[in-house]
Amino acid sequence: MVNILYDMAILTASKGVNSELLENNGIMPQDFVFDKYGIDSLQFVLSNEYYTYDLDTYEAIFNSVKERLTKEKKHLDSLNNIEAEERKKMRDQRDSLNKINKEERGVKGTIIPSRKIDTSQLETRQ
Repeated sequence: MVNILYDMAILTASKGVNSELLENNGIMPQDFVFDKYGIDSLQFVLSNEYYTYDLDTYEAIFNSVKERLTKEKKHLDSLNNIEAEERKKMRDQRDSLNKINKEERGVKGTIIPSRKIDTSQLETRQ
């Protein structure tokens, strides 16, 4: 029951975020979960009803679901933070390269040679 409620919570949340994506792919959250666990809506309702009469077990089930959701959220948040740090490093590196390139081009955009070339010995063509 914990797995079923967990999956339903995830799919229901994803439907709230982008229901059109799920619908376009023919995914109905409840039907998907029922198929995954080999149950139908009647069996789910009867199981849910059974646990409502045993409140201690029902509460334990919901606490387990909540704990899994919280753990998964922390994991995803840490991944998002890592990605954000990597994007910032890349942006800082790109900004540093742009700054170096601008300094090499000079103020008016002309390229400043790194060393002067002696052209006094060159012949001119006529």
